[in-house]
Amino acid sequence: MKSEKDTLHLILTRRWFDAVKNDKKKEYRDMTERYKRRLCSNDVFNDIRHDNKPTFGTESVYLDPKYNWRCVCFHLGYTNTLAIFEFKGLFIESPVKEWFPHEGIEDFEEWRKTNHFYAIHLGRYLGSDLQEVKKAF
Repeated sequence: MKSEKDTLHLILTRRWFDAVKNDKKKEYRDMTERYKRRLCSNDVFNDIRHDNKPTFGTESVYLDPKYNWRCVCFHLGYTNTLAIFEFKGLFIESPVKEWFPHEGIEDFEEWRKTNHFYAIHLGRYLGSDLQEVKKAF
């Protein structure tokens, strides 16, 4: 790896950090202006309006990421505990019930048809030492 732009850094709480380490293959982020600026390339930047969210049903829509990330480095809170995975792509999609906090949503399947998030798809686990991963990757 040649630069920090090869790595997407994200902070997780214990619940989601453990889920990622135990086979969660997607990390969801709200469709907000903040994440649009952080995740999306300039080519798609102006095509996404968050005040009028698109409706895709349960389809998944690929987005060009802002950088050519090769891996995602998850941080357990603001600690030095890391979990690093291959970056497999950025999408807009409805969440999967097993990997989304759905407490309080009465009909999740109906709800997910009109609620979409940035979904960061993860590949294989690469390790917990960023310097070692960068050497090998």
